[in-house]
Amino acid sequence: MPADTWVYFIVLLVASGVGLARYKALEKPFKVLAWLVWLTLCHEVAVRWLSATGMESSVLYVIYSPVSFGLYVWIYYLLLTGPGLRRLMTGLFLLVVVNGIGLPLLLGGFRSFPAMPIALDSLVVIVCSILYFRQVLGVVSPEPLRNHKAFIFNAAVFIYWSVFFARHGLYNEIARSPDGMPLIEMIHAYVSCIYYSVLAVVLFKKNPGTDT
Repeated sequence: MPADTWVYFIVLLVASGVGLARYKALEKPFKVLAWLVWLTLCHEVAVRWLSATGMESSVLYVIYSPVSFGLYVWIYYLLLTGPGLRRLMTGLFLLVVVNGIGLPLLLGGFRSFPAMPIALDSLVVIVCSILYFRQVLGVVSPEPLRNHKAFIFNAAVFIYWSVFFARHGLYNEIARSPDGMPLIEMIHAYVSCIYYSVLAVVLFKKNPGTDT
């Protein structure tokens, strides 16, 4: 594997270890985040193993995508307040699961990479992130928002999935060029290294004035 891919796996492993070590002290949204990181590590290992043995790995993305995006929406269900937003999160949870499974079937089955379903689910997560920004920016906090791990998590999610919304939305176009796939893999590795490093910090960090 390329060096950047090894670094990506090391970062994922560290984030998974932090989530495991801190799990009992984490609030509910961040326990779900720990599950998400563990799931991502297992998924990436399985994808690399199938690719190394010459087997088709696209079906793993079809399984992983609705589950992982469902976990993201669940995190926001726990972070957002108000019955209207909770109902919206329930609807979005069902949407990402149905989209992640149903759209690949309509677009050609489970043997092709589900770029469009992932792009659409990315958009759902971006919407959740914007709703959380709207919620916290309307509340006066005695501590700067940058010190709160939920805010750090949300900012990371917004930036990461905005990048990947564009990446997956343009996946088929980029993949057609001779250097397209290496470019996609490089973008994925570098951006993901930064993202999961931030998630490791979020899982390790305690909120101001608390023990969790």
